[in-house]
Amino acid sequence: MSQDTINEIQFSANHPLKDPWNLWKIIGARQETVEHVLEMLKVKASPNILVLDAGSGHGAWSKLLSDKGYSVVGADVSSFHMKNSKKKYGAVSFLISDLLHAPFIQETFNVTFCSHFLHHFQNLQEVIAEINRVVKEDGEILVYEPNGANLVYRFTEMFKHILPRKIMQGIGVDSTNETIHQYNAYVAAFLAFGFKNVRTRFVNDDAQEAKFDSALAKTFLHTYGIPIGITMMTRFLLFKLVVRIPNESLSRGNLIIHAIKTSY
Repeated sequence: MSQDTINEIQFSANHPLKDPWNLWKIIGARQETVEHVLEMLKVKASPNILVLDAGSGHGAWSKLLSDKGYSVVGADVSSFHMKNSKKKYGAVSFLISDLLHAPFIQETFNVTFCSHFLHHFQNLQEVIAEINRVVKEDGEILVYEPNGANLVYRFTEMFKHILPRKIMQGIGVDSTNETIHQYNAYVAAFLAFGFKNVRTRFVNDDAQEAKFDSALAKTFLHTYGIPIGITMMTRFLLFKLVVRIPNESLSRGNLIIHAIKTSY
């Protein structure tokens, strides 16, 4: 088991989220965002198209993909998330898995989808190697990740070098299981494994679209607890400020990457 996987298990155990689905209802991906993400796929939705939702977390994207008509397997290392996802979205297959050593035979899936998953790995090469193994030839990889070039992420990264790490972790700004990568790092990693037609698109973070009110504030505090909840609300408001910047790479909170697997 890799150190990245161990870090993620420990983080999930020490910071269990309360009712993350309620937060998803408020600031989860808007229909426009969902369409922006999924329209990048070349293959049409069908029960014959098998999708791996790698790092499925609370399972909402697995359910969205299933509702679109794909056959979906959600996989995550967190037993907490998988237990609750099975209860919440019983129509989707969920399993607990270390996705650096996924329990799937080679070339199982037509599509691998990753939403806010790859930034839990410092070494992109390791996890993309496993994605490459389980995706069929001419299959697709679709990634929806935080945009490391965004000014808010750059700002919080700066504080990681100023304040003691224990303080940063206590307020939820730093964790051993988070590395916000620049978009060119993702592109380079996919190209290195022979993926072709690598396309990128910058989109607003969910926080940049949602309305901030007392109900949202209460939900943040309930989901994350007071210290981390306050941090997440502050970051939420900062995202809404930087969205006014015309440069998309600096202002948009999320990044979509699409690529097609091919042999060397």
